[in-house]
Amino acid sequence: MFDIGKLGNRFTHNPKNVSQLPVRSDIANIIWCHQHLRFKEGIYKVPHGSPDLLVIERNARAIIAVTDSWTTSPSVTVATGFAQGTVLKDHSGAFSGTRTVGAGGMVEVTAASCDGTAGNGRRCYAIWGPESVPGYTKTPRSTTQEWEMSDDLGDSHPLSLQQGGRLPRNSVETRTAGRIFVEAGRPVSYLVYLSDHLNGVTIELYKDNVLLHTASNKLDFGGSYTPDYTGWMTIKARNDDVSSPGQTVWLVMTYRPPADVVTSQYDTKSPPGGGDWDLYKRILANRKL
Repeated sequence: MFDIGKLGNRFTHNPKNVSQLPVRSDIANIIWCHQHLRFKEGIYKVPHGSPDLLVIERNARAIIAVTDSWTTSPSVTVATGFAQGTVLKDHSGAFSGTRTVGAGGMVEVTAASCDGTAGNGRRCYAIWGPESVPGYTKTPRSTTQEWEMSDDLGDSHPLSLQQGGRLPRNSVETRTAGRIFVEAGRPVSYLVYLSDHLNGVTIELYKDNVLLHTASNKLDFGGSYTPDYTGWMTIKARNDDVSSPGQTVWLVMTYRPPADVVTSQYDTKSPPGGGDWDLYKRILANRKL
């Protein structure tokens, strides 16, 4: 989606600055078509296949024509699930005008050549769908994430998210399981499963470095917490006792994030320091010294 190598700033770009994140137009267009033409509501069909042209249909939702021809934009007439009289247009913008579905659902579709000479610079594809799109509504939905806190899944590299890892022996040092994006007023529920039911574990929920909620038990347990803010929540776990032999812990979080988020308003901090890109710049500066 983002061509972060284009400006030579793959490792130094600021993800909050959209000017440093050039978008691959074709990928953005395909995502838009997938959403607004509601691909998932149509069953998958392949009305045509030949050496230089593949036609895929999401039944009565969209017709995707793909080619590997460099200078030629091949066309074919196929039978589709669209009703006779349906007016189609190319939502990739490679071709102007419309095409009307004939008797038996027959309609001609064309794929853009790969040399970039088609409209909008499209290469290799076109997406034909109803002239008036069904549209796309962003709907919030519940999300469940699970983390297995085991050493083979942990990562302590300074440029990583520094998440995971088995709870250490003879220590109450916390381990970060992961982070979730929560919405104010929406409950966050959790389930905690322990590999050792003789030694207790505490989980902690944080907003940045502020402890919001804590719970502990020697047995598998669960609970919930309702945040009063919208943003990132960090989930951590630790042994209850310094003499604990340590153990593997499984954490399951269920929450409902907002339907729409303006990401530039929220930092992506790696606990406990600043943003990932700031950390990388500091490491580079130290190496130069």
